[in-house]
Amino acid sequence: MIICQTSLVDQGVNQPELGLPCGTVYITFTDVRSGIRFYNSEGLLVKRFATQDVEGTWSLSPTGEGPTVDVRVHANWWIVLAVPGDESTGALTQHGNQFTASSPGSGVIVHIAGLDLPEGDHRGVFRVVEADPQVAADVCAALTA
Repeated sequence: MIICQTSLVDQGVNQPELGLPCGTVYITFTDVRSGIRFYNSEGLLVKRFATQDVEGTWSLSPTGEGPTVDVRVHANWWIVLAVPGDESTGALTQHGNQFTASSPGSGVIVHIAGLDLPEGDHRGVFRVVEADPQVAADVCAALTA
């Protein structure tokens, strides 16, 4: 077994992130990822593990001005390949994933956490910010306060 460790740091400033009833939400963020890849004796990838930590802010301004909402992501996942070297056969398991949006005036606006299994099963709290009218309204209220 060959083991390879990887890392990645990505940053963005005022990038369009999602559309809400109050307008386009822009994100400024730092995304730090660490990974471990496992290869068999023939050098073919058989599985990988990754962790991700994102810290950032949302704003309705393309320059980041005005009220902001803090966003935090803590995620990790496994991908196990059914056929070594063929990434299209990978089964994804996400576990312990968390997303939190909060602001000083509103506190925690939304907190999402859970486990996603390869079969599509989800356990935990799951809300899509732009698809949940109440969450979208709460984010908009914080961004327009």
